[in-house]
Amino acid sequence: MSKKNVFRVSLFLNVAVIVAGIIIFLNQGGWVYLANGPSKVSADQPKVDPIVEIKRDNFELGDKQSKEVVFAGDSQTDYFEWGEYFEGITVANRGISGDTSGGLLKRIDQVTELNPKKVLLLIGINDIQQDIPVETIEKNYKKIITAIKEANPETQIYVQSVFPVAGDLYENNQYKQSKPINETVAKLNKKLAQLEGVTFLNVAEQFGNELAEEYSVDGLHLSKEGYEVWLSEIEEYVRK
Repeated sequence: MSKKNVFRVSLFLNVAVIVAGIIIFLNQGGWVYLANGPSKVSADQPKVDPIVEIKRDNFELGDKQSKEVVFAGDSQTDYFEWGEYFEGITVANRGISGDTSGGLLKRIDQVTELNPKKVLLLIGINDIQQDIPVETIEKNYKKIITAIKEANPETQIYVQSVFPVAGDLYENNQYKQSKPINETVAKLNKKLAQLEGVTFLNVAEQFGNELAEEYSVDGLHLSKEGYEVWLSEIEEYVRK
């Protein structure tokens, strides 16, 4: 091979390596990832989270009596005291921080065994953060809905839209780019709005395409003001 051809091959390989490096860099979060480093991971993000297993096991030890309303999902559900807010209604919180749609599907019997009159579902942001395809999340939702209906055909199922994240606040705390997350959230919510046999509650519409910082404590989880918006959108459905 001539020196000229060797140079061309070498140049091509170098360019290929640089391009691959840029792609990996952007997928990791670009300058946000570089500035903050890979060491910190959101508590609501890990693919393997012992909290999920601990809480799932704890539910096995808990009250199995019938409940009027069950809230099921991830940390957004987990972090609120639904039973204290909705006084006069028997409520169970089946939210687990870090859980995914697949995780909720595996433990759906912990929802159906309570024979609830109503189930409010909110799950999916952790799937998105873990790059689980929207189509897979949608399929899991359908299986969750089917499982609830098979266990108790009279249960009313409310599917709540997944909330967007809050731009810079999210990036500074979660070390991931917010724009692709919110684009995927919007795509998922369109799918959820088309699910059959459920009532879709588009709470996320009140937050817009990007969560305002006043509604969040870290760009992902809701603040008091964020929960107030959420509650105002669902209260009539819980109480009626």
